[in-house]
Amino acid sequence: IVANTRIPTEKAHGWQIMHECASLANVVLGGVVLLAPARVNNTFDGIDPFLHYGIEKKFSLEYIPCFDGLWYAGKNTMLQNVLGFIATVYFAFAVSRRINLESAQFPEVTILSRDHRVLFILSMLKAGKSGKTKFFYEMHDYPENNLVKKLYGIFFKRMTGIIVTNKWKAAELQTHFG
Repeated sequence: IVANTRIPTEKAHGWQIMHECASLANVVLGGVVLLAPARVNNTFDGIDPFLHYGIEKKFSLEYIPCFDGLWYAGKNTMLQNVLGFIATVYFAFAVSRRINLESAQFPEVTILSRDHRVLFILSMLKAGKSGKTKFFYEMHDYPENNLVKKLYGIFFKRMTGIIVTNKWKAAELQTHFG
């Protein structure tokens, strides 16, 4: 599982990601690894994520070195967007490198993420050298405008599967993307 977010975090998605990993670890052969960026997080410095979220260590959590310049942007929205984009691309390349190093040992790799940007980059980089990499997108947002829907259409074609979080999204996906 690839999560382009600080773990642990004060936000609800951190809880969801950690518990999803623990649940998958109960059923996935070969184990589950959560890859997250190594970012500064003074609020949770030194806190064990497994203890924080109250779950057993049934999976591995690896922090991937990445560009961490968002703190520099302050309240400047444009700079936040630029630095956020750079951080996302850097993280995706670092994750791809990590997966490619591991893929010699595990010829079949499945990547699950709720971050469409990172997944798209990973699919373009062909993360997992064996060519047997499967990409699953866990959809939490739905594209609103037509241009974004067209971009999502390109993205969806690169995915092995899409996991939706409600029936409305499933119906919309069927209507707009077949």
